[in-house]
Amino acid sequence: MNRADAEKLRISQDRNQILDSLKRVYPSPLRADFLRRSIVSQPDWDVFRKDVAYLEAKGYVEEVKPRAGAPIEKRWYLLTAAGVEAADEMIEDPALNPEI
Repeated sequence: MNRADAEKLRISQDRNQILDSLKRVYPSPLRADFLRRSIVSQPDWDVFRKDVAYLEAKGYVEEVKPRAGAPIEKRWYLLTAAGVEAADEMIEDPALNPEI
């Protein structure tokens, strides 16, 4: 496995772990600092922020009661109906299940 493939795999694993963690508490939200700790690779906050932003853009997670200017670690996230389907692998998403 080359470096690019390893990075794709890590990204998809991190995103799947975010979805899985939120699915465990669904329909309740989870605070970002707890959510980040549930990821095996323990990404830094910038990487975590990008993964959550991606999952939000896809409609899989949403921020609960967004507060402008709140630090990422104090924000709460909730799995959406589409996120439940993605976590249950009921929909195809190559970014979550890359062919490497």
